[in-house]
Amino acid sequence: MDTDLQNRIKRLQIKVNQAAKEANRSPDEIKILAISKGQDSNRIRNLFELGQIRFGENYLQEAKMKQEQLKNLNIEWHFVGSIQSNKTKEIAKSFSYVHSVDRIKTAVRLNAHREGQKVALNVLVQIRDNDSNKNGVTLDESYKFFQAFREFSNLRLRGLMYFPDAGKTRRKLIYDYQKVTDLLTEIESGDTLSMGTSDDYFLAIQSGATMIRIGTELFGPRNYTT
Repeated sequence: MDTDLQNRIKRLQIKVNQAAKEANRSPDEIKILAISKGQDSNRIRNLFELGQIRFGENYLQEAKMKQEQLKNLNIEWHFVGSIQSNKTKEIAKSFSYVHSVDRIKTAVRLNAHREGQKVALNVLVQIRDNDSNKNGVTLDESYKFFQAFREFSNLRLRGLMYFPDAGKTRRKLIYDYQKVTDLLTEIESGDTLSMGTSDDYFLAIQSGATMIRIGTELFGPRNYTT
């Protein structure tokens, strides 16, 4: 038993429970996505054996290697990194969820490459601040973006992923989180709001997040940085 991981996930769950309680929410509404980039397969296996089933990867080749090494485990794999056009085929076939869809042409490619799979690919639209240079769809652009998904029979639009710009005040962060939470109601089948990381998940939960992306707080420092 990996006691370090065991202690980390216990501490995290206590904090999640507290955040949910303060927001008058059930802790069962919040799913933890373990961001496992830079972590070796044994560490992922150990965390899985402690009950964590959702893992998020940023880089396709790293993810494929881990998926092969851990293929005997019923892991729910999420892709959370930037999507390159030449990687959409492998991403569409290798993951249960994709959090970072930010262009219609990316959705078109994912839909085409998911053809023939038993279940649709769960996707989240990546939302960015209106004045941000990050990848993503602005709030103003999002409504037209959502409409386009009606044409994609192999994709299931589950919700939104939001990663705010750094340096915001607590008040501004809460305000922006709430705007994204409100936007989720515009998605007919929307049930997933991927929002909050190790630095700010407490506020994200209080603002309506249903999935938090946790790396360092679960695993500790990564083995490398990219």
